[in-house]
Amino acid sequence: TNPQPIPTERPHPCAPQSRWLWWFLGLVSITALWFACRPYIGIDGDARLYVGRAMADLDPRGIGLDLAFAHDGQSRFSVFPHLLSLVMRLMGVGPGAMAVTLAGLCLWLAAAAFLLSRFFRGPLLWASLVCVAALPPAYGGFAMFEWAEAVATPRIFAEALGLAALTLWVDGRRLSALAVAVAAAAFHPIMAIPVLAAAVVFLGLSDRRWFLLLPAATVAALAAAVARLPVADRLLAPIDPSWLRVITARSPQVLPLLWPVNTWGPPVCHAATLLIAWSMAEERLRRILVAAAVVGVVGTVLAACAPTQLIMQLQLWRGQWLSSFFATASLAFCGASLWRRGGASRAALALLAMAWMGLDNPVVVVVAGLGAIALRFGWAPRSFPERWVWITWGMAAVFATAALVSRGALVIKTFAPLPAEYQWSMTTWLRAGAQVVFGAGAGLAVAIGWVRFDRPATRALAAVSTAVLALVAVVMWDDEPSVTRARVADVGAGSLRAVVDGGSVYWLDSSGTSWLWTRRPEWWSQTQGAGVVFNRQLALVWDHRLAELIAAGLLTPADRFIYQATRTNDPAVTLGAISKLCRDHDGPQWIVAPVERVQAPALSAALDRWLAPATEYQSAANAKGLLAARDYAIFDCRVFKTLAA
Repeated sequence: TNPQPIPTERPHPCAPQSRWLWWFLGLVSITALWFACRPYIGIDGDARLYVGRAMADLDPRGIGLDLAFAHDGQSRFSVFPHLLSLVMRLMGVGPGAMAVTLAGLCLWLAAAAFLLSRFFRGPLLWASLVCVAALPPAYGGFAMFEWAEAVATPRIFAEALGLAALTLWVDGRRLSALAVAVAAAAFHPIMAIPVLAAAVVFLGLSDRRWFLLLPAATVAALAAAVARLPVADRLLAPIDPSWLRVITARSPQVLPLLWPVNTWGPPVCHAATLLIAWSMAEERLRRILVAAAVVGVVGTVLAACAPTQLIMQLQLWRGQWLSSFFATASLAFCGASLWRRGGASRAALALLAMAWMGLDNPVVVVVAGLGAIALRFGWAPRSFPERWVWITWGMAAVFATAALVSRGALVIKTFAPLPAEYQWSMTTWLRAGAQVVFGAGAGLAVAIGWVRFDRPATRALAAVSTAVLALVAVVMWDDEPSVTRARVADVGAGSLRAVVDGGSVYWLDSSGTSWLWTRRPEWWSQTQGAGVVFNRQLALVWDHRLAELIAAGLLTPADRFIYQATRTNDPAVTLGAISKLCRDHDGPQWIVAPVERVQAPALSAALDRWLAPATEYQSAANAKGLLAARDYAIFDCRVFKTLAA
């Protein structure tokens, strides 16, 4: 291998008089690609919890009585719910959530550019930002976590501030960096801890005295745990079996030993990319890559081997978000450096590209990743035939074509049978795939040097493509489904609220935001279970109510394992099931069920019916695909309790 690092600065691709246009088009195109690849899907995902928390603070006697917010074990450690409440009070629920998401994405992109500019210059900086914008940002268990997610959560702000803090540490501005890192922790401590750990490793690689902070922090944490100080006392506290059983079923993503095999594809690919980039980088870039890798590996190992209450709640495996980000940002650097080296290094680049294209297949990732590492570090014949290079690239092209065709066919098969108003999901997936391929390809082409900006034709093409991409981003960024828009706009909900005038509501197969319709607390939903890792009382009550639903026949045992098992059928809503749940002393006051699932005897006992202004797609998938519901039956449990008496 060549011991001399490849410079991270490339000659500028245009004459000085054209650089202002180069910069302008670059900023616009990167921003447009960033937002086009991160469409806003409304109050979905974890935004349901944070928006619900903010609404609960605004309505403590209504939504505030919801199980998830009455036993909230995490929001008090973040300033985000208070800021979101303020924004929503000024702008409304829907516009407020969108504005917060937009601000978070802008801050994230600026922080990423701020950090990467310390290591890359010119075309290589643009290419790295293209990769960050277009490539999959996945990390963690069950391939369900992303950095820079386009929803209203505090994680996006904590990550952005964390990147800014790392930049200041790289610049040697340590006090400013610490202040920004504290601000990141104020938004989301779990996401800020990896940043602090990475900073210590980065500084320690140049001055080993910084490593003394690690044992000092460990001793201080153990002392606080022994002294039984608040929060710290959980460090040595085990998780009792009843609580662990609920966590294992509902939230196995917090326990790395339970992650499925395909989860390990992305971290293996990221590790291979970081190792190859490290072998060719200058000293500062090497240190930050090592720091990111160490934080990701050590955090995951600790989370797997020491699952005490605090370790489990800190979710140290989330340190993978840093290694994922730096691997993605380094891919353009790897491409440019490997291509310029020629021979076996170009074949290594083809294998590395295959690993990135096959992230969901660990076999492909391991084989291609190890092959790329072997070729990069000289485990190949001294005279590497040129035809082997092109054979390797031909294999990569065939694999890419097959992967795109199979992924596109799967998306079309899944979403094409659905009604037209849900086609946004299919267009989102297909558009995202095209952006990843063409966006990352354009970035690598710029980094390698295939695109020269000093030609008039190139400048004209760049201006036209930038304008088109910007138009696509503006028009298509807001990708909310119609039902979400209707919820936040309160369209048609007045008649429902006139009937459901108090108490808790169980909405069959709710997406976790029925309180947007009813302004009443939910009695049970899968979304409420997202916080079982942070509050034992929440976990036990949530699991008890789930057991009641299964005993009544309204849910199946598969609903305990939402990431491991799929419901094969949707149980019919019978009169006996409604009566059994309503008569329970801890049962809901109202039950809302899709009419198509309600049997005739039960439907005749409904107090009222409500026609939703938009089609609601159930969160539970059955063998026939996603079910649509628009007509709902409303049951008043007080009637059933009176009849039983």
